[in-house]
Order: sequence, then structure tokens, then C-alpha cells
Amino acid sequence: HFTSSNQSKRSKDISLAVQQALGSGEESNQCRSCGLEKLFFEAPSLYCGTCGVRIKRNQVHYVSPAASSGSGEVTKQLFCLPCYNDIKGDVVELQGVSVPKAKLEKRKNDEEQLEEAWVECDKCQSWHHQICVMFNGRRNEGE
Repeated sequence: HFTSSNQSKRSKDISLAVQQALGSGEESNQCRSCGLEKLFFEAPSLYCGTCGVRIKRNQVHYVSPAASSGSGEVTKQLFCLPCYNDIKGDVVELQGVSVPKAKLEKRKNDEEQLEEAWVECDKCQSWHHQICVMFNGRRNEGE
């Protein structure tokens, strides 16, 4: 009974859409199931692709440009700061491809949190977090 919101939008856009949809007399954009406005995913752990150490929160690391494998899978290599500093020369070899060290993007492990997607009930038009109503987008696609 639920229709998914556009998941490619950022959390602010989704919250705004929910708030606008609830605009008919509703005071906030709370989930009708849990009562919370925002529900965030746990941030994924990042690991160095060279030494395997976990890249801690707020730690600087480097990311390679996206590379496609033979199976069509797109991957990015992460380097912790010590492994990045240990790279000798100006070129790094990644999956058989030479990548200039200067092309590795410097990042800090403080990425913004991802908000749980919203779904709208087809019957009562109320809004809920997907997880709160156990919405399965893959199962819903064929309907």
C-alpha cells in the first residue's frame, strides 16, 4: 500500500516533499509510524585498501578515481594517510591501471549522514520511513 519517494534526492529534498505533502493542516513532517522527523542510517565503515586498517571518523584519507572491472563493477580504492605517504613516485598501480598520485582525491571521513527514504500510503496518503513499514521497493516495482 505504499509508494516510494524518489530515492535519488537528498534528504533535505525528501523532507521538504514530505512536509509539503503533509501541508494540509499538519504541523510537522513526522513519520506516522515512529513519530520521528529524520531517521539516519549508520555510517558505513571505511577501510584502507592497502593495509586493511579502518579509517576512523574525521580521519583524512585518499580515494582513487572510479575504475571499472571486467565484470562491469565500479570500484574505488581507499588509502589511509600512512599508506598514501608510503606511495613511492608519482604513479600508483591500481587493478592494472596506472593512476597519477595527484588524481587521488583527499577526503575526510565525516561524510553527511544518509536519511532513511520515505514512502506514502496509497490508502490514507500518510508518510512513513521505509524501514518503519518494512517497505520493499523491489517487491513493489512490479505492481
